[in-house]
Amino acid sequence: MGFIFSRRGVLTVVSGTVLISVGCTRDDVTQPATPGRRLFPTTPVYDLDNSPDQVSAPVGATDPWTGGSSVGTGVTFGTYPYATVVVATASGMLTRTPNYSATGDVADSWGPTGNAYLGYRDKYNSTGGTNFPHGSGSTAVDTLLVQGVLEAAGRNGYGARQYDGYNGVWCGAQRPEHNRCDDWSGGSTITVQRLNAEMTAWPDSEVVVVGSVVHLLQGATPSSWGSFGVPFVGAGVDWIPSDTSNGGDPNDQPVTYWACQQYISPCGRVITGSGTFRPAAYINGKWKQTTVSVRAIPAVNSGDNATHPRPKCENYASLDSVAKSWCDGSPPDSTQRARIDAALANMRSIGGICVTLANIGDAVLNRGDLHLYSTSSWPGFGGGAPQGGGASGGYSWVTLANGWTNNYYDASHKDGSGRDLQQLLAHEFDHLNNGRHLTNDNSKTTHSDQCGGG
Repeated sequence: MGFIFSRRGVLTVVSGTVLISVGCTRDDVTQPATPGRRLFPTTPVYDLDNSPDQVSAPVGATDPWTGGSSVGTGVTFGTYPYATVVVATASGMLTRTPNYSATGDVADSWGPTGNAYLGYRDKYNSTGGTNFPHGSGSTAVDTLLVQGVLEAAGRNGYGARQYDGYNGVWCGAQRPEHNRCDDWSGGSTITVQRLNAEMTAWPDSEVVVVGSVVHLLQGATPSSWGSFGVPFVGAGVDWIPSDTSNGGDPNDQPVTYWACQQYISPCGRVITGSGTFRPAAYINGKWKQTTVSVRAIPAVNSGDNATHPRPKCENYASLDSVAKSWCDGSPPDSTQRARIDAALANMRSIGGICVTLANIGDAVLNRGDLHLYSTSSWPGFGGGAPQGGGASGGYSWVTLANGWTNNYYDASHKDGSGRDLQQLLAHEFDHLNNGRHLTNDNSKTTHSDQCGGG
């Protein structure tokens, strides 16, 4: 029911339809008596391609009796199949102009805060919306989560005043004269703007050993807006194998949508060769897709001997994993070189064969033939060098994981197995000097314990 307040007259009750209950901020106006506003008349049929970034409600003309307006019955103006956080804005002032000066009233203006409305219906026939509780002046704004079809928008009518002989004025909708006490004018604009977010995805490891499982994690940026989390609805993951020249498995096949072989979150896939994940999702109701590449490397056996001369990196695709790691790396920087020099000095102080190994190390370093590669790029591989490569010539080169120079570079900084940079240098330079792995322990060579400092 809507109430029309009759100042110094009779309080009259008039039926009407209200979208969402709103408290009056004036003592002489009421909720709308606008007839015929039937909300959500149809069951929505979703079109996944019809999900607007921005939409304006086609609000009709202002009712001169009440100030009410709407988009009309059966009108839809936006579909959001998936949960979507939007910012809704209502703008525009309404003016109420008295038609009889004897009432003592003057024209006044009314903003949309608490009076404008926006409504939607979801596929389960549930409704929701806002009455724009936040705003001032001619603008009101609200952030809300919508899902479904936008089918209602406008301004709630304030009701028509009625005077029954006050100062000789007779007016109102209930009077037989049916003349308006006031004229309402002005208009309103209601817009809905989707908040934008982008899809993010990343593997738990970008470089993996063939046969390992990679887990693909997915999310959105930003992850929230205030108290609203960004809605995320997965829409499948594709797998695109790399060309065999780039590490792809010739037997691997492209997969559409169902690339995840393990559906316990997060998505998991056994990697047999390099390739690219292409996940898709509805991020805040908008379809998004991105790509994530994974590089597969062959399992490196416990032997680390290189079997060929200094790698020709222009032939990268045809190289083995030891040579590829050298091409991926670069000579040490000043900090790394200082730590290597300190380790070589310790080897020299031991004397004997360790001086020979240190001299080989100096020669390799000074030519720029010792390369440090990223440990994360070649997991499980500590380094390598050609057997008997010597201090010079085409076979005199070393590849080494940079974890040894960055993290495990002296006796106070050892890895979990108790090894450090000096031991790895002694191991690889011993290979160049024709030292071999011990028969019962491939982590050691003939002189690596002796020259590695223990």
